[in-house]
Amino acid sequence: MFPYRYFDLQDNKVYRVITDIFRNVDVDDKLIDTITTYRSYYINDGERPDIVSNKIYSNPDYYWTFFITNDFLKEGILNWPMSNAELERFIKDEYGKYSVMTFTPLVLADQEFTIEGSFDIPSQVISYTKYYNTFVGLPLDEEYLPYLHLSAYSSTSFIASSKIVRYDASTLQLWIEKIDNDSFYNVDSSVSNYKLEFLNTFAPSDEQYADVEQLKIEWNEKALLSLKVSDPSTYYFYEKTRIDTPAAFTYPVQLFIPSNIWQDSYNAAYNFYKQEDDGSARSVSYYDLMLNQIAPLNEQYNMTSLKNTNTDYISYIQNEYNINESRRNITVIDPPYISLFEESFKKALNSNV
Repeated sequence: MFPYRYFDLQDNKVYRVITDIFRNVDVDDKLIDTITTYRSYYINDGERPDIVSNKIYSNPDYYWTFFITNDFLKEGILNWPMSNAELERFIKDEYGKYSVMTFTPLVLADQEFTIEGSFDIPSQVISYTKYYNTFVGLPLDEEYLPYLHLSAYSSTSFIASSKIVRYDASTLQLWIEKIDNDSFYNVDSSVSNYKLEFLNTFAPSDEQYADVEQLKIEWNEKALLSLKVSDPSTYYFYEKTRIDTPAAFTYPVQLFIPSNIWQDSYNAAYNFYKQEDDGSARSVSYYDLMLNQIAPLNEQYNMTSLKNTNTDYISYIQNEYNINESRRNITVIDPPYISLFEESFKKALNSNV
């Protein structure tokens, strides 16, 4: 149905006849209603567009009309609902390699720290709120991610380590590579804390080793600087150590305790909701929900105390199923009017040619 046009492909005044595939007609509901009517169709498991076209119109060639009359299909075939088998493969490929942890920020309010005059400023007492157990503000740029690991430790030894994939500050979720070690995920019995570590996996004899060591220094400097806002007393302590006793200086190791762990990332919370008295569900901001848990705490906190039990959530896998299911109901041209729609669309597509 696309029109032809003359086009100077090489800008040398030599014109060739080509199909103008860039033409587009956006169907207007009011325009269509003057020539046709609609009906709904539910796409069954595994039905392709040509199969649906053949079922409705006894002709497989009208499949293109579905991509005209449904807004979500205007982006192409990738938005056609997947079969159950395809959806399972998609979820496995998209989520199967990852685990997810959330970290509820903890605070200690009304802290005070004396900054000594040795920092080129007069001595002064600063008041602040200490924030910790959060990845917000830490350097998690793509250049560092290949070497950043979350390592689990018991009270006496190292357990396992997993590479960090990304951190989503809007949901407070840390995505890590899934590992085959159940102890890594067992905070209640085996893990006493998690450490954020920059690991250079190259041997000193490898040519990449020196470059990664330089990245490691850059990352540690940025991680230390992030404490200037979240925990200034710790920041100034390390800077003072670097000045007064440089031989004893080491970069701080930040410890974390997750508020939730999903060994399979597809089970992680995609969106929270609260059940209303009338039976309806109200969406709740993930970020706000976590922030609402923050309260001045003492140093004695544990995973159980950080869990939020007052809100339900939709998992990533349930969200994918919901999206796929929502795409099964499509609007189609009523069969008696399909030929008229075809001609009207062709005329609109070729207008002003």
